[in-house]
Amino acid sequence: MELKQAEFKPRLFEAFAGYGSQALALGEVTDFINVGISELESNNIALKTHEVLHGKVHNYGDIKKINPNSLPDMDIFTYSFPCQDLSRNGKQEGLKGSRSGLLYECEKIIETKKPKYLLLENVSDLVNKKNIEGFNNWLDYLSKQGYQTSWIKSKALSYGIPQNRERVFAVSVLGEGFKLKIPNIEPPHVYDYIKDIKFRKKFKLESLIFKEDNQWNVRQAVVKGYSPINNLDIVNYAFPDSLTRRGRIGKGYAQTLLTSNTQGIFYNGWIYDLTGYHALKLMGLNKEELSKIHSLKLSDNQLHFLAGNSIVKHVLIDIFKQIAEHENKVN
Repeated sequence: MELKQAEFKPRLFEAFAGYGSQALALGEVTDFINVGISELESNNIALKTHEVLHGKVHNYGDIKKINPNSLPDMDIFTYSFPCQDLSRNGKQEGLKGSRSGLLYECEKIIETKKPKYLLLENVSDLVNKKNIEGFNNWLDYLSKQGYQTSWIKSKALSYGIPQNRERVFAVSVLGEGFKLKIPNIEPPHVYDYIKDIKFRKKFKLESLIFKEDNQWNVRQAVVKGYSPINNLDIVNYAFPDSLTRRGRIGKGYAQTLLTSNTQGIFYNGWIYDLTGYHALKLMGLNKEELSKIHSLKLSDNQLHFLAGNSIVKHVLIDIFKQIAEHENKVN
């Protein structure tokens, strides 16, 4: 199915760009102009990957040092700011933390350039009990700038990707906004989705996986102390000796991908390790995009780092389609 809607040709600026998942997704929906990114020069792996995927795009560098008057005009401003202070695996300092607090550096760009559309993405903990007040304050700030915002908390599973990755997305429109919708697309089994990519290695973890009465089981923090696992399920093998870990098994889907590998496909007592290329495919990258990244000859750890810090492309495609539909409707 043809996705592109030629009537809408926006100028895109990606803050905290990473390898440019927003640009990849927007390119599936409409032709656009990539007017710039903001990414730390020290994040050279992301910048190299961004260039091989998108060509040379001007990097305005550290968002803290950007003079907003030096930026080009833009129609869409994306700001997937760091999650380290929000995530339950992080410092729990909230939006006042030194990393997640970079959100407020976006104010100068929003106020000076007034992009028509703003797209925010972050971990689901952004709207938990501890952080919701700060998030609501941010929405109030955007409202005072003339933006109407709709936000959702959705999983990649709803967009046809077999990864149980839950994230918050917010679209703010300068003027009259629209309500974001969540699709309900049945994902394929994770093995069917990634089996065209070679598995790197297999191994056993007898402290985590054991067989009893002809049934394989995984030790985890449930009443029985373990849960059954079937062939081609995903198993999370992080901290295999821990007695407090839950949700180790993915029934036909991967759990949320992190910046290092902790998951594998289970088969007859063996764990077949997911490579960085499996991870990137589970972030929605296609064969051509993976081939371009392969040319960089990155390590497996670097590939996992890229994937864990990115956004599932299919979710972004759906959101950009909704933005394009709104733009075409109002114009």
